[in-house]
Amino acid sequence: MMTVDRLSMADASGPWAEVMQAADTHDAFQSLGWAGFEARVNGNEPVFLVVRDAGAVVGGQMVLRRPLLGLLRAYEAIGGPVACAARAASVGEAILAFLEKEARGAVYTTVRPREGHQLHGLLTTRSYRPSSLHTVIVDLARPEEEIWRSLDGNARTGVKKGVKAGLEVVEATSPTQWDEFQSVQNAHAREKGNPLLTATALAYMREHLAPSGNCRLFLGLLDGRCVSGMLFAISHESMLFYAGASDGRYLDASPNDPVMWEAMRWGRSHGISQLDLYDTDPRPESPLYGIHRFKTKWGGELVDRPFYVKGRAYLWAREQLRGNGPVRRMANALRARRWA
Repeated sequence: MMTVDRLSMADASGPWAEVMQAADTHDAFQSLGWAGFEARVNGNEPVFLVVRDAGAVVGGQMVLRRPLLGLLRAYEAIGGPVACAARAASVGEAILAFLEKEARGAVYTTVRPREGHQLHGLLTTRSYRPSSLHTVIVDLARPEEEIWRSLDGNARTGVKKGVKAGLEVVEATSPTQWDEFQSVQNAHAREKGNPLLTATALAYMREHLAPSGNCRLFLGLLDGRCVSGMLFAISHESMLFYAGASDGRYLDASPNDPVMWEAMRWGRSHGISQLDLYDTDPRPESPLYGIHRFKTKWGGELVDRPFYVKGRAYLWAREQLRGNGPVRRMANALRARRWA
């Protein structure tokens, strides 16, 4: 019989290491390092659900307990469940049953399992509603020459164009380099209406996640100046594209493409077998369609990876923000006022 232990961040280190050891696939958002980021930077409470069968650890799920307006709360389970493939469905079922009790009374609960999960039926019967979203998964376990040939022609051309322009790709190792990336990212975010990466978030990543191997930042330099950058979250064999930005004044040098290619090469040479390019949407009317075209040119597979949401108000608001209607326009206007 399976049982579920609920552990706090302070008590999770040893049992969570057992969870990771039991798993044959891992998720960047399910690492202890990422849990620390959520707690220290975003003010969320990581809750570790460790699943045992006859006393032995067989899997688990890190869930975020998110405070809302002081008194309310919500729960978010992004990625996972962490388990071997043969036990993933049963581990997921045990976690959902436990979460049903844990999250009773919450404003909303979101679950976004890894691609290839077998939880759709269980989630929908528990009143979770799917909200469509996709990701692109790139297989980095292949030979480098095969990966290169699988790239879209525009990607290969962009890589060559950047190299010809003299773009140098380096891994950020100093606080100054991280600060330079923040300047580029913040300017890019203001222009596109995207979220800012704060100095607090980047400092935590640089000081804690990078030394533990849970993230890497790659920069594109022209004459020593940072003109582009890409930030990746990492856990074991999995690498996730978390954020990227470029200086619009240097787009003729194709500054993003060489950075992505060199990050892929770095991942492959460091035992990374899967690159997850994360959120994308193939609908031309979607605000994500521009980045979708960028993400689909890297030789990966477009896969369905929806959010499952319990909480009607949250689901409605999220769909409005993904569209081009009045709610999204209002949100963008508030962002613009904040940055002014």
